[in-house]
Amino acid sequence: MSKTIEDTAIQEEQGAGVSRRGFLTGGGILAGAAVMGGMLAGCAPQAKGELASTGDVPSAKGHVVHQQYICSGCRTCELTCVLSHEQLINPRLARNTVMTDVQQAYLTDVLYCQQCDDARCLAACPTGALHVDESTGARVIDQDVCVGCQTCLNACVFAPAASRIKYNPETNTCFKCDLCGGDPMCVKRCPLGASQLSWEEYTVVRPGLDDYVEKSTEGALEGVTFTKEYTGPHAGKAMDEQDWALVAADGGVQVKGQVTSSDGADLRVKMHCDFKDASGNVLGSSDEHMWCMSIHEHLPLEFSFAIDDPSQIAEVVLVGDISYWVKGVDEEY
Repeated sequence: MSKTIEDTAIQEEQGAGVSRRGFLTGGGILAGAAVMGGMLAGCAPQAKGELASTGDVPSAKGHVVHQQYICSGCRTCELTCVLSHEQLINPRLARNTVMTDVQQAYLTDVLYCQQCDDARCLAACPTGALHVDESTGARVIDQDVCVGCQTCLNACVFAPAASRIKYNPETNTCFKCDLCGGDPMCVKRCPLGASQLSWEEYTVVRPGLDDYVEKSTEGALEGVTFTKEYTGPHAGKAMDEQDWALVAADGGVQVKGQVTSSDGADLRVKMHCDFKDASGNVLGSSDEHMWCMSIHEHLPLEFSFAIDDPSQIAEVVLVGDISYWVKGVDEEY
């Protein structure tokens, strides 16, 4: 049987221990493994709470807020967002997420990026594609730099259930709300004003409804001033549903109120009350309590304070710290 030149060369190389074909194949596998290892090392997601060193990151101008008690569920905000960014009609590519709760009278909530001060997505991005916009401070993603590793998506404080960052498999890039340069189209086009800017003040009147909302509590003591001192990264998300009231009780008084949240994530509401007289002197404080408040939940609050003469109380200071609830760490008390 005759041998070709290639067969002879292969046989000689096999005699030397490694064939040319085996060397090329093995080399290709090793090179591929090295490249993949480098990519995976660069895109390895950090554990939540472990922020990379990003220096002094400026706060964003604000974020888009959704008022679910105004919203009709028309999804105009969703359509406007994807049209303005992608020139397409595809809700999956919208930078917001519309959710309708069929168990809560079909209430609709729209999830927006909160442009967090401690932006974990920003710290987690391995390529620098996620950066701070100079004009608005928004945390934005450069589509030309993004490699689609989804590290930022998984680092979002709302992940995995409701990450505010999305992934487009067709372009292999991630995307999120960029505040449209400071003038969000979803806010401009909302027909009812349910999407609002956090840095603006709004007065919303619902005809035929607000006239019948109970604004007082039976038995409330008159002449008492209520002052709110809410702090924390999400202080503006605990919204009052009725006026706070001071009610006489056995051995003292009770502070009563009710709050709700339109945010898509669980809030940690930690509160107590300080009681002052007419001169501003502190008479004492109530016990501190902490609750987990989920989306659309109406949370009634009561704080007890023992005092012999309730007429001494001229002011009640509501002291609250509002942040995100951390499952497995935080506990109600």
